[in-house]
Amino acid sequence: MKLYAGHSQISSSTSPHAREDNAGTNLGGAWNTEQFVLRGAIILTLGGLEEYERGVLRILFANINKGWKARSEPFVPRLADFRFSSQQWQKLEKERKTYTYAQRSKLFEKFDVTRPDTEWRARLDQTCRNRNRIAHGYEPVSVSLMTFLQLHYDVFAAMYDISKKVLDVYNIDI
Repeated sequence: MKLYAGHSQISSSTSPHAREDNAGTNLGGAWNTEQFVLRGAIILTLGGLEEYERGVLRILFANINKGWKARSEPFVPRLADFRFSSQQWQKLEKERKTYTYAQRSKLFEKFDVTRPDTEWRARLDQTCRNRNRIAHGYEPVSVSLMTFLQLHYDVFAAMYDISKKVLDVYNIDI
C-alpha cells in the first residue's frame, strides 16, 4: 500500500507502471502550485469558449430549420434553444466535428461567421494549439498570470465578435 501511495504521487495514471508513466507530472510541471492553478484556469476558460461556440453553432443549425433570419426583431434564444438538435448537428456530433477549435472555425465559416485577423485572434489561436500540451503535460508549458489574464480578454473578444456577426448575419441576439 505504501508503495502504491508513493507511485500515485508521481504517476499520471493508476497503472501498475508508475515509474514509466510519470511523463505527465514531470513534463507538465509536477506539482508547482502556481503553474498548476494557472494551467487549470486556462483549460477551464478554453472549455467555456468551446461550449459557447458549440452552443452558437447549435443555434445556427436550428436557424436553417426554423427561418429566424426573416424576423423583423432579433431572435433571442432561450436555454432550450441551445439544446436544440437537428439531424445535421447529430451527424456532426457523431463524427466529432465540433470538438476542436479548427473544426468549429470551419463550421462558422460555412455560416459566414469568419474569424477576424487580429492580434487577440492570433494569441487565442496559439493558446488553443497549446491546449493539449497544457492539459496533458506533453511537455513543460510555463504560463504567467498575465498570460491567463490576456486569455480572458481574448476569449471575451472572440465571444463578442461571434455574437456581433451572428446578429448582423442572422438577426439572432446571442
